[in-house]
Amino acid sequence: MKYLLLFFFFGISQLAYTQPRQMDYFHKEYGSNWRTLDPGNHILANSVLIGNYHRRAKVSFSLSWTDRFEKEDSSIFSLEASFASTFQLNNREGCWIRIVTAFSKTQTTEVVYFLEKGNCYAIYWNGKRKRWDVAQANCRMEE
Repeated sequence: MKYLLLFFFFGISQLAYTQPRQMDYFHKEYGSNWRTLDPGNHILANSVLIGNYHRRAKVSFSLSWTDRFEKEDSSIFSLEASFASTFQLNNREGCWIRIVTAFSKTQTTEVVYFLEKGNCYAIYWNGKRKRWDVAQANCRMEE
């Protein structure tokens, strides 16, 4: 019983620090036709949903409250291939996202966008520009 309580309290304390929570919002049976499940208005009321639309690659990115991405104002996250996660905005109207694509140690390119509260976004490989990119995605299932 003592170990069970210890495990329970350890698990609860870990839940408090796992934001953002990674959730598989994608229907696997659709293959390359990615469609997200409806996250619901209650989830998006104070957050954004970001999905990695690549089928095989993990992608890393930074989120920040300002477009300067200072250390105290930004955090680094990553999403596995075909995963999506909600990110809490702490009553702000949105946040900035930065994705750096590295071609070598000295050659990189980056994109920076402002993500608005209540919306869903897709991170994808932009084949034309040869870099990771972000686009607004449909949050709602099409009937």
